[in-house]
Amino acid sequence: IRNFRFSQSNSSGIAIEKEWKVEYMTLLMREQEKYKESKIEGKAVGIIEFALDLGYTNEEILVILQKKLGINVSQAEKYLERFHEGTL
Repeated sequence: IRNFRFSQSNSSGIAIEKEWKVEYMTLLMREQEKYKESKIEGKAVGIIEFALDLGYTNEEILVILQKKLGINVSQAEKYLERFHEGTL
């Protein structure tokens, strides 16, 4: 991210400052999305490990992931495939 600071009297400076703000907000939104995704992944790992320890089947784990994380079946399958060594 660029670190520009211009006075309000400079019209090209205002344009650059606005551009910088848009760039900053875009980066912030991207980082927030990554954080949210990593939180969901962490929860998915915990759910999968706990459910496996209790002897749940893959199908049961998929249902639990969907309910607890508010995700669809394809997302749940992605997490299960990624974080469980067994096959669906």
